[in-house]
Amino acid sequence: MEATVQRFLNQAFNQIIQKFPNVTIEYKFSELSKSHIVKVTPAKIYDSESFLDLEGDLYKAWLNVETDDDFGLVTDGTIVDDSNMEEIYSPTPCKITISSTSSYDIDVEIFTERIRFQEQDFETNSESVFVLDNIRKYGMAA
Repeated sequence: MEATVQRFLNQAFNQIIQKFPNVTIEYKFSELSKSHIVKVTPAKIYDSESFLDLEGDLYKAWLNVETDDDFGLVTDGTIVDDSNMEEIYSPTPCKITISSTSSYDIDVEIFTERIRFQEQDFETNSESVFVLDNIRKYGMAA
């Protein structure tokens, strides 16, 4: 029975990571409620339609696990005791890619988020120039 639960959890973790590589996954088993709790953050991903589809698939698969335990997926703000959770997976350190067609038109891609700086941003936001200069200076750009 334990191996079946462990196999399910390993497969669930792998499916989540493959579809959402920028999430953090935490896990704990609650003896009190006999529940396997998997916390997925950030909530932005957890609340997405794509994650909702995967969540449905995981709950259906859980029905085939030979156990009386419960299984639940949660995120930040969910009313579940998420203390003492063990981190299973967290994304690799931030990858920053900078592409530029001119010195004042720069795209910065951090994970899957894209930030576009244009000339007017630099005229009003000297902090942006400082950040980008330091990214270039310290070789953080790929």
